[in-house]
Amino acid sequence: MDQEKSNLLSSLLKKTDGRADDQVLEYTHDTESMSTIATAAEPISLVLGLKGIGKSTAFKYFTQPTGNPESEMRVFRLGFSPGSDQLLKLSKGTSGEYRERLYNILLMSAISFFRANNLTPRSKARQFLSKIEDIIGPVEGPTEVLFSQARARLTGAFGFKFDLSEDVDARIQNFDREASRELFASIRAQKIRVHYFFDDPEMLLGTEKTGWDALAGLVQAADQVNTNFGGVFDVTVLLKSHLYRRVMDYEETANIFPARISSLTWGASDLSGALKLRLNAAGVKLSDFIDETGVDIERDVFANLRSGPRDLFVWLALAFEEAGRKKICKLHLEKTLPAAGKHSMQQITSGYKDIVSDIQVILRELFSNQSELSYQELLAAIQERRVNSVKFQSADAKNEFDIVEKYVDFLTECGCLLIKLNGVTHFPYTHEYIELLEEPEALNFELHPMLRSHLMRTG
Repeated sequence: MDQEKSNLLSSLLKKTDGRADDQVLEYTHDTESMSTIATAAEPISLVLGLKGIGKSTAFKYFTQPTGNPESEMRVFRLGFSPGSDQLLKLSKGTSGEYRERLYNILLMSAISFFRANNLTPRSKARQFLSKIEDIIGPVEGPTEVLFSQARARLTGAFGFKFDLSEDVDARIQNFDREASRELFASIRAQKIRVHYFFDDPEMLLGTEKTGWDALAGLVQAADQVNTNFGGVFDVTVLLKSHLYRRVMDYEETANIFPARISSLTWGASDLSGALKLRLNAAGVKLSDFIDETGVDIERDVFANLRSGPRDLFVWLALAFEEAGRKKICKLHLEKTLPAAGKHSMQQITSGYKDIVSDIQVILRELFSNQSELSYQELLAAIQERRVNSVKFQSADAKNEFDIVEKYVDFLTECGCLLIKLNGVTHFPYTHEYIELLEEPEALNFELHPMLRSHLMRTG
């Protein structure tokens, strides 16, 4: 490839953060899991995903201006980012009390959005807006002109602000939900649907108990909206996988219907498609980028990824530079695997530091002399290190896991371990991995090779 193409490709490969990449939708692969979520007949309340699996890119994909002028249904998909200081000004209480207030706030904001975009007769909304318009300002969103745009660089993101004084908090609690049903029924009759998406709300809410209560309340409120108004007003929360069990510890959250919980996953064909779209954007063929005679991309690349797309592009960007921005061979991949592993490990330690401290110490202690452990062997190893290893004890003292099983749950949910069943290896970014973890007793576990390449070199 010529220098212009190689420079462009190098730049594209290094764009590994979907949140920061304004052009990401131009080369976003429509994965099977994203398509399933976007077209689900039943509203999805909760979407889970590893850090690095592409939640922020999926968020942009879900909230891009969309619509078919020939379709009877008019759909507004909108991204939402709440202010943590505003939510945490709510009167402190249980997750259920947060749910009740947030449920009312979501309904208020939808009514405001319908009115601001002339989607409902003024008389229908007046009785509600006269009571709430000084609490919630106009909700901005896509306008009619955007319906014809299937793809767009910007996502139509919006936000609303509200004053949470004690007086206003009381008025939020007294919002007339039953009366609002008539208004939503009129919207449904017009074949209009609005869909809110929340991306990584825990980053704003914090990890103190109040933050966890608010997060659980938000998930519960989203499901309550979907239960009562699904098809005209839907709400979906995108959340990191390891937070799922924490949120599900709340009784009300555990009642969410299983069909309303989904996960972002990738298969080999999805990863291949994502890579080809980046190559196409640079005008480069796969055969000019990788030495296909010496590299089996599924065996030598995909089988060494922890999170899927982010690990893929970080590693290939490093290997491409190692190759002098020429064709990548197996040696370039081998030389840069530890650096890719370091980056992947940094993703884990930064993303999960509020849950588990000293993750690298824990992994080294458990797997430095072991290649593969059964479930019972892994539990026994954790318990033994708790008793006999000073390093493990020091790390363990900072964490909140009262039983050893919770360590296994965490290490799999953040993608540190491969799992094996009947000699077949399953990778953290796949659908099969998530399904098999439902019955871990039958599985064997191995430290992820990308992480091992870094940890055992630096340990």
